[in-house]
Order: sequence, then structure tokens, then C-alpha cells
Amino acid sequence: MSAPAAIANAVAVGAARANEIVMRGRRIGAAEAPAGGLVGEVVVPAELDAAVARLADELASRPAVALRMAKRVIAIAQYAPLETALEVEGLTYGLLRETHDFAAGVAAFGEKRPPAFEDR
Repeated sequence: MSAPAAIANAVAVGAARANEIVMRGRRIGAAEAPAGGLVGEVVVPAELDAAVARLADELASRPAVALRMAKRVIAIAQYAPLETALEVEGLTYGLLRETHDFAAGVAAFGEKRPPAFEDR
């Protein structure tokens, strides 16, 4: 396993698990990978296009601004001190609460219906 792959695994599964995988030269199979946090889903090649379409549809149904901000917060939080990560998360939440999509999501939840986000 290359150094960048080892670092990515350490972030994804934690240092102890990454050390076990790397030091023992373990190969992780498709059945074990989701449970170990290495992948989100395993599909057979024939179902790959359908799985990608489902994932794309799912992500497209979410508020894009919230997804962008969540991705950024997670990237910062991986390497920042806990206090900084919590502050960034809190500031981001405060900004997102002011969006139209936040209000639309809260309203949809209260009305027990799916939300219709507009990316604003």
C-alpha cells in the first residue's frame, strides 16, 4: 500500500485499524470493506451504473449549498483541533440556518412531506 493510500485509510478508519491493515499487509475484501468503513457500498459490475444513478439522484435531492459547506467543514475538521472544528461547524450551521433551503426543510419536516430544495 502506498503512503498516500495509508494516510487516506488512517483518516477513514482510524489510526489503529489503518496500522493493522498496513503493517500486516491485509487485503480487505468487498464483504469486509463496508463494515470497516473503507467504502460506502459494494455493487457488482452489472449494477454499477444503476448504483451511481441512485447516488447522483440522492445527492441532487439535497440542498447543494449545505452539501458544499458540509464537505468543507469535514475537510477542515479532519486536521483541526477539536475546538476549531466545533467553532467552524457552529458558524456553518448558523449560516445555513439563514438559507431558504433550511426553512424549506424545516417546513417539509413539520408537514411530513419531502422537501423541495432550491439551492438558495
